[in-house]
Parts: sequence; C-alpha cells; structure tokens
Amino acid sequence: MTRPRICVLPITLAFVLWISSVAAHAQSFAGVLTYHNDDARTGQNLAETVLTPANVNAASFGKLRQWKVDGYVYAQPLYVLHVRVRHRTRDLVLIATEHDSVYAFDPDSRGKLPIWHKSFLSKKDDVTTVPSLLLSSFDIVPEVGITSTPVVDPAAGTIFVVAKTLEQGTNIVLRLHALEITTGLERPGSPVVLSATVPGYGAGNSGGTVTYDDKTSNQRGAGSSRWRSLCGERLAWRYSTVPRMDTRLRRDFSCAGRSV
Repeated sequence: MTRPRICVLPITLAFVLWISSVAAHAQSFAGVLTYHNDDARTGQNLAETVLTPANVNAASFGKLRQWKVDGYVYAQPLYVLHVRVRHRTRDLVLIATEHDSVYAFDPDSRGKLPIWHKSFLSKKDDVTTVPSLLLSSFDIVPEVGITSTPVVDPAAGTIFVVAKTLEQGTNIVLRLHALEITTGLERPGSPVVLSATVPGYGAGNSGGTVTYDDKTSNQRGAGSSRWRSLCGERLAWRYSTVPRMDTRLRRDFSCAGRSV
C-alpha cells in the first residue's frame, strides 16, 4: 500500500499550515528532522527516489491537509516517520509557533485535531509570549515565542525546542525544552534556562564580564544551538541529555565597540 509523500516547506507568517503530497512514499526517506534536512542546511534529500519533474504537477501533487494553529509559524515544520503513538504506528508533522506552542499532527488522518499540543505559556504563573514592541522588533510581529526550527532526535524520540517567554511582565527568558515526540511531555531535566557569561569589556559588560542578553538576541532560523544578535553575539551548547549542557558565549570581533 502506498503512503502519502509529504513535502514540508518553510512557512513564513502562516496561520494555517499547508502540506503537499504525491501518491507514493520512498521507503529510504528518513524524514525532515532539522532545518533544511541536514546540518549543512543544504535542503537536499539525497535519498529521493519518487519526486520527479514529471510527477510533480497539478494532477498528482497538491494540498493534502490543512490545520489551524495558535500563532504565526516561522520555524520549518518537521516530519518524523513511523512513530508508535497510542498503540498505532503513525507519521508525525511537528509544528512550532510564535505563540510558544508545539503541535503534532498525523498527516494520514483526516482529523483536524492534533495528536498532542504543548504550550509553554501559563496564565497562573504570568508567562506570556514576548510582545514585539518590547523588543523594538518589526521583523517578527506581533509576538516572539518559538522562532527557530526545532531538532528531532529520532533514536531518543525527542524534539528539542527553544522558547522565548515574558514572565511576570518584565523578565525575558530563553529555555531549551526536550519533549517526547509521542506525547509532548517534558523529558526528565527539561526545561533548562539558557544563559551564559564570558570575560570581556565589550558593550554591556559589568566589571569585565559580558552576559548573554535575552532581549537583544534571538535564535537564528535553525535549532543548531547557535544564536546571533545584530552585532555578532553567539551562544552555543551541546548535550547528551538536557541536564548536562556545556554552554559557551563569545562575541565576534567584527562589530566595532561590541567585541570581547
């Protein structure tokens, strides 16, 4: 039996997600687990055996599903194959929004509801998205939440997501969340607040220490564990499990007055 072929494309300022399909599925396709398919961000699928200029046409290639989500989608939706969910093997489309939500949808189902939905906001604890005006940002409006594309570790069954939140009306916080892809629940030790310092006398230093600034920096388009501000601030981490992170901060020398 053939299965739908999913073509997941980056979505910008989209409230409704559109997925395209053809009537066959390449068994060698590993899924879309990171931004543009690989760490080099090539966008290539070197295992492609089905899609050709001949069959990508109006007759066999078109919209398959349409789902509503709670905010704009800047992150690239991800696609994970053959996940055991609720006693069934499913394929999952994972979507992150600027309203600090992550959704898992079954592209083979005609249902409109997600398999699971995880929100990082809390009215009780006064946790909201960050208003764009607070960041003096006109690139991402009207709110900033999850901007970068998450990363899926298929062997661990985990999706890693970085969310930006405003807490108690004044405190901007970045957190790394590790979620089970079958349920959306946090993994043990998750989330982790992302922060770092480095010795230096660049702009914003205090007593010879430069602190990573959650307000002026935002994660780049892919969850490659790197940030860059307008003046070259970078924060990177590595992990085997979430609680064990090596966090590093450095500033490029390319920005006058901002170097370490």
